[in-house]
Amino acid sequence: MTALLEARAVCAWYGQAQVLHGVDLRIDAGELVLLCGRNGSGRSTFAKALAGLVRRTGSIVFAGRQIAACPTFEIARLGMGYVAEQREVFPTLSVEENLHLGIKPGAGRSAARKIDAAFERFPMLAQRRRTEAGALSGGEQQMLVLVRALMGEPRLLVVDEPTEGLAPQAVAAVADCLRGLCEQGGAVLLIEQRLTLAQRLAARVAVMGHGRIVFDGAAGTLDAKTIDEWVAIGSGR
Repeated sequence: MTALLEARAVCAWYGQAQVLHGVDLRIDAGELVLLCGRNGSGRSTFAKALAGLVRRTGSIVFAGRQIAACPTFEIARLGMGYVAEQREVFPTLSVEENLHLGIKPGAGRSAARKIDAAFERFPMLAQRRRTEAGALSGGEQQMLVLVRALMGEPRLLVVDEPTEGLAPQAVAAVADCLRGLCEQGGAVLLIEQRLTLAQRLAARVAVMGHGRIVFDGAAGTLDAKTIDEWVAIGSGR
């Protein structure tokens, strides 16, 4: 099977500080891969490296194209969606206007159908459709950026802590969306602290420690204790 994403020997820096030290990871179409590890292990930096938001080296092949030197807008056009943990909404635009920005140009009349379908699935956003995004709660903003990314029908969605601050009903809706994307042939790289939720969604898990992948295997074999053990092994302790 041809990989949708294949990263090899990816290194990344913030200024002079190197955070990633040769990350290898493969994701196939239809897969939801959980990326976990301790805070500071490099998970979010790897997500940013895939999206072209930090200085990086190595090989990143996405949808058959080498993107390691591509700017973020080109990567997005190829079909990679990225949802940061910082809840990056357009604060002075309404919820509905934010969602429209996620739809690919040329959608025409189908844009309205996409918006209506999103509001049907996430009624808490529908109730705030004309509210400025900056006035939403943190959890509502988190939901908005995720749904906005899904508006573009990404081939791969890289999503960093999508359920942070969400009520249980919203968490369930997010899980359904991620599962649905994979069922339609897309893929998800999920960075998530809630292991019980993530393991219900992911068949495969990669553990990052000290800027490297230290474990890559079946999700059901890991819990918080074994994750820490793999991180310790990866650091040579």
